[in-house]
Amino acid sequence: MDEADGIAKTFFEDVVARFGGLQVLRHLDMRNVERVADSCGYGVPRYIILSEAGPDHDRTFTVEVHVGNKITGIGVGKNKKDAEQAAAAHALGKIAGESRTP
Repeated sequence: MDEADGIAKTFFEDVVARFGGLQVLRHLDMRNVERVADSCGYGVPRYIILSEAGPDHDRTFTVEVHVGNKITGIGVGKNKKDAEQAAAAHALGKIAGESRTP
């Protein structure tokens, strides 16, 4: 690990420790999807609820995020926000994987 990687790792560990763990990182995922979509000229990502399941007190939401005309990620959560954040994380994982493909 080089010095820059060490600094980045320390920064994210500090952010997670100070500001609420994975919620912060998931919020960053949604912002990063917005940045990637905007920088590629696709506009604002759209989050679409695919399904709601379970009783009112124990709902599960499934959401997909569209960037341009493409479904980029799908996520599941106990509320709409968590499902959107999971979809954004999935989208970023796919984008990162595509950028590493020769």
